[in-house]
Amino acid sequence: MRNLEGMVVSRSLKSVRVIDGIWYATFDYGEWLRSDGTAEGTLKLADVGDGYHPTIARIGAMVFVVTSGGVWRTGGAPETTVRFDAPLGAVLTVVERPRRLFVAGYVSAGTVWSTDGTAAGTHRHNLHGRPKPDQYEMGGLRNGVVITRGAHRELWRVDEAGAERLYDFQPANGGSGPFDQIVFGKKLLFSSMAGARGSKLFTSDGTAPGTSAVSPFVGYGARLLTQGGGLVFFTAGNRVWKTDGTLTGTRYFRPEYDYSTHEMTAPIGVLGGRFVFGANFKFYPFSCEPGDTEPWVSDGTGRGTKQILNLNPYEQYGGGSSQCYTVDISSDPSPGVVLGSVALFAADDLVHGRELFATDGTKEGTRLVADLNPKLMPNTISEPPVPALIGVSSNPSDLVRVGSRAFFSADDGETGRELWATDGTPHGTRRVADLMPGPEGSAPHGLLAVGDSVYFFAAYGTGEGLFKSDGTRAGTALVSDLAGASQTRELTSAQGRLFFVAYRPASGTELWTSGGSPGTTHMVADLRPGLRGSLPQYLKAVGERVIFAADDGTTGLEPWSSDGTAEGTLRWGDLVQGRDASSPGPFSIANGQLLFGADDGEHGRELWAMPVAELPE
Repeated sequence: MRNLEGMVVSRSLKSVRVIDGIWYATFDYGEWLRSDGTAEGTLKLADVGDGYHPTIARIGAMVFVVTSGGVWRTGGAPETTVRFDAPLGAVLTVVERPRRLFVAGYVSAGTVWSTDGTAAGTHRHNLHGRPKPDQYEMGGLRNGVVITRGAHRELWRVDEAGAERLYDFQPANGGSGPFDQIVFGKKLLFSSMAGARGSKLFTSDGTAPGTSAVSPFVGYGARLLTQGGGLVFFTAGNRVWKTDGTLTGTRYFRPEYDYSTHEMTAPIGVLGGRFVFGANFKFYPFSCEPGDTEPWVSDGTGRGTKQILNLNPYEQYGGGSSQCYTVDISSDPSPGVVLGSVALFAADDLVHGRELFATDGTKEGTRLVADLNPKLMPNTISEPPVPALIGVSSNPSDLVRVGSRAFFSADDGETGRELWATDGTPHGTRRVADLMPGPEGSAPHGLLAVGDSVYFFAAYGTGEGLFKSDGTRAGTALVSDLAGASQTRELTSAQGRLFFVAYRPASGTELWTSGGSPGTTHMVADLRPGLRGSLPQYLKAVGERVIFAADDGTTGLEPWSSDGTAEGTLRWGDLVQGRDASSPGPFSIANGQLLFGADDGEHGRELWAMPVAELPE
């Protein structure tokens, strides 16, 4: 690689991350550096060793590097950089949460470590059974993580309070799912296990005779079911599939070579009957190269399914083997929205960084909408022809369409992450409001279109607030400060009334509602008093009510219904008696039926139906 003055150096990059416009990187032989893009602003923070897979992470203003030799944290300068021990072994997974990092490593099989950035605040959390480390899949949830253990098919929760097994996916009574699902016409289309060979795609009208398989075995779960042009597209078994809801109309698109793989990564939108999506194509499925994830388009036929263009055509050094000496750098398109004749999505072309793009489904009609963060930083990814300076990303996210505009969250490098709007043109793309002046930003999230406006959550005071915007600065206002609540999610509209989930230390995580004004915004009911709360999830609007799953501490996670009042919030089923949970959800409506997966303790997890007309009012 080359240093900032163009001189050749011998170090190879091992990990890199840009945080608030500053890049942090580790190199072989163990150097940990930070840089603001200038020679004067480039500092060596520490020697962190030459272990496998060092990972850069953050908690608030602290930046970490997690390695097999321990954990280092820094405030941005060598004198603020310290190390503390944790016998992790080769690092497998690092998950960032608001107050802690959670780490799984090879030496600590059966154990997950967490840290708040101090030696005293670094703890180990034991999982019984000591599974092999490569059986872990770990993801963030609230102030902790959830972990699936592949060989045992178990779901665990780990947070500051400890570790708890939440669910056994392979109990004695079995169970088939369902997994991902979508309403298609008057039926539910869903994926469920159908035997030892894996899953099939099923369709159901809410009755046993009206439930049947519409696909052969498609591997272990169809994902990203998306409707487009009268078809449903999904990915399963290293292939992209289409279905019209019938067995004969369910087919996968054969890649250019039979031994290559082709997986959808993000649905973008439907343009004139053609489905635009992000997909990963990998020429050799068993090689070390990760494949190239770029925008694709399909008209529902094999010949009409093709990559639109290689939006990020660059390569990077891929390792010591000759087969993967260089690997493709992906543009990684995000889920998108359609505005008129184009679809908008975020992607990284490397030159501009991860920014907002538009496409009409053709190579010539794919363009950058706006470079919201025009700053550049030194290329530490690969040798030329990758540019010496590459773009610092604004990272557009949470795209939602409201009329002829799309709203989203982005960071322009000056005002932090704030709310933006676009009509799909450079001049029509602008920041709506700077809700938190300064470089930190208010971090809008959970954007929801309601009529001609968008509702969203953003930082406010010591917690988060609920905001509303019509796309103008004057028309962007605080609806409620939420009394200091945080960890807001699942914003849902039920005929004009909003429902969502929020956390407060006094009540834990509970269901909230809002009529669009401060006086109408409040917690609906404290279903489970105490720090944990009832953990509402899978919110689904049904008329003026919302259906959800919650745990009141007595009956386990079961189905509930609410009209926004404490008196009108009712548990309408206890599908498995006692403290055991049926874990219902997600919820969908088709053919007048509320359809969802649940486990009654006798049949395993299966598809359930309830007539919408019989739901509590």
